[in-house]
Amino acid sequence: MADTGPGIAQDMHERVFERFVRPGGAQHPGSRLGLSIVRRIAERHGAQIMLGAGLQGRGLAVTLVFPAA
Repeated sequence: MADTGPGIAQDMHERVFERFVRPGGAQHPGSRLGLSIVRRIAERHGAQIMLGAGLQGRGLAVTLVFPAA
């Protein structure tokens, strides 16, 4: 999944998986639990979650890699 939004600074990529963390003090609505929940589900399935640059080098891309069956 990728978008062209404001993205997340590289130095915050690990922290955004913590509950309630708001990158850069963002004032956007929401509880900031989404990526924390996704990471825990991925871990239970033996998957890896990676963050990177979004579309056209802007925004955020989230990649889930599941182990081969």
